Amino acid sequence: SSRAYQASSTNPGAENGDGACRFSPLLATCYTLLVLGGCATPGGLQGRLPDNARTLNVPVFVNRTGQALMEERLTDEVIRQFLSDGTLEIKNAGADLTLQGTLTRYGVVPILYNSNNLVEQYKMTLILDLVLTDNATGAELWRETGAETVEKFFTIYSQTATDVRTEEETREGILREAARKVGERVLRGWWIQEQF
Repeated sequence: SSRAYQASSTNPGAENGDGACRFSPLLATCYTLLVLGGCATPGGLQGRLPDNARTLNVPVFVNRTGQALMEERLTDEVIRQFLSDGTLEIKNAGADLTLQGTLTRYGVVPILYNSNNLVEQYKMTLILDLVLTDNATGAELWRETGAETVEKFFTIYSQTATDVRTEEETREGILREAARKVGERVLRGWWIQEQF
């Protein structure tokens, strides 16, 4: 048997007596905003890109995690997101906007053990601080603090999992996912909140 070390989350979509899903006022407001042009999550989601913004500078992110080279890999992945999207051209000098990022925390913790007290599953967390600046005015367009990306992975000691990964493989995955979310934050105006 296995014993989990993670509290299960409550289901925000609890049903009422007749089986219909209840809409809270907050969800109703969020739905309305989504229909009208985007639902904002907490963290300061101000406005869209300036109309004249065509180019973006992405300096190498600052790394405060102690995990070597993560900043370079993440910066490369972020740039790749914008190159793939094509909305903003990457430009080192004279860009309309500058995106600065800091890796503030990286951690891997066990969340599931098997009957022999060996770790079956880990949770990996990467937390970023982001700032987007309008270079024409020097104004800070928005700041995202504590933006979180989470990946879970099973180990070779799992008794049931078929998708076993190493920490290194999972780290590559979390960097790609974080980069995707950074791109969404810049281009769409929201940070995708984790559900873990």
